[in-house]
Amino acid sequence: FTGLNNLNIMSILNHKYSQFFGFTENEVDKILRYYKLEEKMELVKYWYNGYVFGKTIVYNPWSVVKYIFDANTDREVLPSSYWANTSSNSIVKS
Repeated sequence: FTGLNNLNIMSILNHKYSQFFGFTENEVDKILRYYKLEEKMELVKYWYNGYVFGKTIVYNPWSVVKYIFDANTDREVLPSSYWANTSSNSIVKS
C-alpha cells in the first residue's frame, strides 16, 4: 500500500462536497458560541460569508479564525480584511 496512489479530486464544482470548502453558518455559530462571541454573528456574517459553492453558502475559514482570535483577546476589535497582504509577487523575479 503506497500513500497516495488512489486519489479522487473534489473541487468546488462538486456540489456533494461544497460544504467542505469553508465554514458553514452553523459551524461559525458553534465556534462563536464556544468563545462566547455569539453577539458577533451578524458582524462575521457581513464580513466573511458570501462564498457560494453549489447551493451552499460558506464562510472564509482563515478570516473567521483570525477574527475570532482577535476578538477573543479584545472584545471591541473590528473585523478586518485578513486576506490583504497575505501573498505577494516579491519572490517572482524576471
